[in-house]
Amino acid sequence: FLVRARGGVGINAAPPVGSVELTLQSDADDGDFANLWLKQRANANGILLSVGDGAGANDAGFYIDHYSGSAQARRLELAGSGAVTIRSNITQANTGVTMAANAGAWSSLSDRRLKTAIEAVDAGAILDRLLATPIATWSYAAQGTAVRHIGPMAQDFAAAFGVGENDTTISTVDADGVALAAIQGLHARLAAQQARADARIAALEAQNAQLVAAVSALREQLEGRGGR
Repeated sequence: FLVRARGGVGINAAPPVGSVELTLQSDADDGDFANLWLKQRANANGILLSVGDGAGANDAGFYIDHYSGSAQARRLELAGSGAVTIRSNITQANTGVTMAANAGAWSSLSDRRLKTAIEAVDAGAILDRLLATPIATWSYAAQGTAVRHIGPMAQDFAAAFGVGENDTTISTVDADGVALAAIQGLHARLAAQQARADARIAALEAQNAQLVAAVSALREQLEGRGGR
């Protein structure tokens, strides 16, 4: 059925219990957005689902916001360009992950300005801990053994590096950080080994040059005696 009403249509807007509300409406300025509100009537807290802001074919955005009665905080944004943003807070602060349009991987927030308690790591120690961390192939129980994955167990990772929110998950930020630190540690170790090898080669070359000079001098002495 079709219901037309200026300003939108309220479904269960005056329920017998009077606790919740489902409302369909456009923006207050009659903008090109369709809004679905799921609210608690007592304080107007709820979730706002909105679709709109499209100018061409198949380019409307889809958004999910927390709503506190007066303020909205965007939690999910599927932009008309194809970009995706998920915020891990209810204040719309700059935290969470994004995926650029047409991309195939998440970008995690890593802005120095949004970090605190920054401490340098011992890359060599990270490398040693990584070498001691068991790595295995495995399957998620829910997926079955036909689908295989590779990586450490979260408990082993947490015990080795002491990072992350818990010992049952591994943050991709931490896994990447461990890998990069281990690469730096390996590079430093190889560079030190190369420096020692270069020094040894230089010493051997110097000794060889001395031996060549000594042999040459001895040959000259022998040739000089033979000439007399």
